Amino acid sequence: MFTNHNKKQVELRLPYVNRTKQYAGLLPLAFFVSVQSMAATTDDKKEKEKIETVLVTAQKRVENIQKIAVSVNAVSGAVIQDHALDDFKSLTDLLPGITITQRNDPRSLGFNIRGIGSQQTHIGVEPSSAVVVDGEVMARNSSLHGDIGDVEQAMVLKGPQGTLFGKNTVAGALVINTNRPQIGFNEGSVSLHTAEGEDNFIGEYKINATYNATINDSVAIRLNAFTKDQDGWIENVFSTGPNGGESDGSGARVQMLYQPSESLDMLFRAEYSDSNFGPGIRVYRQLDRPIIPEEDLAGLTEAEREAALTTRLHEISRTPEGMWNDKTSAWNNRNFGGTNNKAASFELNYDFDSDYQLTYTLHGRDHHMYTNESVASVAVNVSPYSWAGPVDTETFQNELRIASPLGGKVDYVMGLFYYHARIERERKTLFCNDRGLENSTVDENFNVLECGDQNAWAPGEATLYPFDFNTSSPGVFNDWIGGITNRHLKNNVITHDNVAMFGQANIHFTDKFVGVAGARLLNENQDYRIDTRIEERDPDSAFQTSQKSSNDTALVYKLAAQYFVNDDVMVYTSYTTGYKGVAWNTENDLTQEKVDAEYPLAAEESTNIEAGIRSDWLDGDLRVNATVFSAEFDHYQDRIRYVKDDGQSEFPILDFKLIDAGVLDSRGLDLEVQYQLFDDFRFEFTYNYLDAAFGESDAMIACTDAVADQCTEARTFRRWFDTSRTQTLSLYSLSGKQLANAPENQFKLHLVYDFEMASGWDGYVRASYNWQDDVSPHHGGLESHPELTTEAFGITDVSLTMYSPDSKWNFSLYVKNLFDEHYYVNQSNYGDGQQDLSIGGYFVAVPELPGGTAYGLGYWRSAPKAGNVPRNFNRYFGARVTYNF
Repeated sequence: MFTNHNKKQVELRLPYVNRTKQYAGLLPLAFFVSVQSMAATTDDKKEKEKIETVLVTAQKRVENIQKIAVSVNAVSGAVIQDHALDDFKSLTDLLPGITITQRNDPRSLGFNIRGIGSQQTHIGVEPSSAVVVDGEVMARNSSLHGDIGDVEQAMVLKGPQGTLFGKNTVAGALVINTNRPQIGFNEGSVSLHTAEGEDNFIGEYKINATYNATINDSVAIRLNAFTKDQDGWIENVFSTGPNGGESDGSGARVQMLYQPSESLDMLFRAEYSDSNFGPGIRVYRQLDRPIIPEEDLAGLTEAEREAALTTRLHEISRTPEGMWNDKTSAWNNRNFGGTNNKAASFELNYDFDSDYQLTYTLHGRDHHMYTNESVASVAVNVSPYSWAGPVDTETFQNELRIASPLGGKVDYVMGLFYYHARIERERKTLFCNDRGLENSTVDENFNVLECGDQNAWAPGEATLYPFDFNTSSPGVFNDWIGGITNRHLKNNVITHDNVAMFGQANIHFTDKFVGVAGARLLNENQDYRIDTRIEERDPDSAFQTSQKSSNDTALVYKLAAQYFVNDDVMVYTSYTTGYKGVAWNTENDLTQEKVDAEYPLAAEESTNIEAGIRSDWLDGDLRVNATVFSAEFDHYQDRIRYVKDDGQSEFPILDFKLIDAGVLDSRGLDLEVQYQLFDDFRFEFTYNYLDAAFGESDAMIACTDAVADQCTEARTFRRWFDTSRTQTLSLYSLSGKQLANAPENQFKLHLVYDFEMASGWDGYVRASYNWQDDVSPHHGGLESHPELTTEAFGITDVSLTMYSPDSKWNFSLYVKNLFDEHYYVNQSNYGDGQQDLSIGGYFVAVPELPGGTAYGLGYWRSAPKAGNVPRNFNRYFGARVTYNF
């Protein structure tokens, strides 16, 4: 039995565990179990509630979370449902120590554990923190956009987890386990979730249905299906256009459990889902404008002055701006992107008479994503192809493992693992820059039909070209200054094959002292190929192919020691290592010579030392867990700005590309406190301190006034996108500086009050407060300046959940962001903030002023300032009703 939030007694169902055996079952399923709160339901006598005993599979066996040498936080599917979380990335609301980097483009979603993660704008870079769903390692972080229905448990494992979980776990892993079919039960549920913002905005709904059916004594099936529609939470200034954040999707999963005997079971799964994205979540805090000397503006009327300071792009698009702007400008004839996902899996478990258990798993997945990020994030379609194109991912994975029984001197898990992935991206790029836009033809649907192309360095009459991908353009001397740009990189393919053998053992030296030793020996082969058009602006131009292979062998391991002071207190220390495979770039100008000389980048490796205590006090009313850790990441793979001396000029290049960014350091404290203060009232508190910073790194950004005293002397550099041009500026080194999306302090506070009503209804009220410190923008990229720091913020959510006496109905009402606290999840300025890379090019034509036409150089353009708007930027309300049958 286990007790959920409403204190209803529910049987704990272990679907294929022989209940008479005491072995370390390799269950891919974990449970929230309360063994203390079997409360009597009489009015005159009720046993005091205790803190739940949480069982997890953090070491691929069902274990008490308080008894293992792993830093792990877990949350049940029931809590996830009651919090109205819609997708995996929303788990940051409940799980401490993780952050999500929400960019405008779903392809580049960043997932960080203890400050470390990957942005993944390149398919050649694997994630540093893995997402594992039902034992399957997801190839891309885009899986975090997936639906979160029918989940049994979610765990975040902090620190390297390569010994047992394998690929790409140098920083940790997010592990999701879904509900399995149950033999002997015929039951289901249907739930409707809806939400609405103030002023009848931010509408959304989701319908989820689940049914478990027993076919006979040895077969059960489980069906789960959903459909959802999100109207978006960023209002469009054009009433007929889509809102920012808009999306819709549907999907289904079917499972069949076949258990012909007490010792054997087989599980078959198949799933399908499809989703569509609307405009992104980026808005303007401040528009990019021409930098015009005041004397040039003298004599203009207010209307003329405003026209001169507004680019044609923003004038036509009516682009909104403001410090806490939450409105966008978009049109409705775009294919913004979406995903299509198909998967199947098989699992076999066999229990030997000797209490050993053999498990075999097989997974296959076909994931298709199309993205078309709007660089301008405006209505005028100046970039119908903006780094757009499909990303197709095919994966195949199997694992064979065996677990020994518990209770002996040594118990262990060991196995074999194989993983294959093929990732292909077709890339298209088509721009009409601002100088071209001054001469362009725009239709009533904000599509650019013709774009004016001219050489800004040789003023003359502009030539209008049809603005489509298949029409070539002679182009201009510099793509970033004027006119039309047409590029196509296709068949960018990376293939991974990873083979490993692994094992981990617990050695019980005494009843109180346990040693843990584990290792994983792996071999990874990667094949890389990129086909690049020789003449970028000619759609009929031939392609050149660059390719290379890499083979790498590595050993990762874990050593730990546990000491059980008594039944309620355990202390441990551990030393673990992690490995992430080599990385490849996807630059526009790659040649076979460059690939051979510069790639692949070295594998990313990590070491982590931690010590912790797990403790229960006051007869089970108080739980205090704490972990201190120190980690180092070598050969961190990131796309950063750095100084490169190629020997071709007296001026080095201020380059910007994917490189070995050096060393990262991460150290801190994880603290968790739970206290059952009264029978009907408890609180949960987590605090995370994090000092995550660049170590010795080549990462450099342009200096700003805020850090002028820490900058180098001004130097002249060649520009990375056009080495014939130079720029003189001071630089600011990121060595020793705080990492992006790694807040120094975070805490979460949850207050829960349980109640019972005379009518037989019961339920609980929950209030949650999530606070995080300032977030640094320092990642070494173009958008990496102190002025872009995201300020500290705290968000309060409240909810009421009620259950009917017969447990057939439950209802939830909630308010997200109760006090309407605004914040951005990411800020950017599209460049150095010093007239550098901006939307539409460096120079902007200003026809209102003499010499400012499209046929001259015009004026420098300031970099725009933008922010990404999270789902709970504004307060909104929601309700969920579930019928169980």
